[in-house]
Amino acid sequence: MQRKPLQRSKPKTSLRLTVLSAANTNLPCNPPEAFQPLFDLLNSLTQLAFIGGIALGTLGLLTASLFVLLPGEDNTRRGKQVAKNTVIGTILLLSSNMVIQFLTSELGTTICT
Repeated sequence: MQRKPLQRSKPKTSLRLTVLSAANTNLPCNPPEAFQPLFDLLNSLTQLAFIGGIALGTLGLLTASLFVLLPGEDNTRRGKQVAKNTVIGTILLLSSNMVIQFLTSELGTTICT
């Protein structure tokens, strides 16, 4: 008796991590070729800030949780302060994509040819 090999079907839904780019995709015109490196730099900085925001947020909340777990009222108070500052900083870093897209959409029309 021979066994048939298992055939794996492809998943119907695929999970993709899509980082929104701040490139000139939403401009109503084409910018000059001289400004393309600037848009590429903004795109790279936005992606770096997104990844850095996730990493720093994770480390910050881990540090805050360690402070809360330590005995003493001062450590608990310091842990809450670190957690609050971490959440504020993470929100700022993760919203950099929105800020860059707004700036390129508003200022991008003035550099179009």
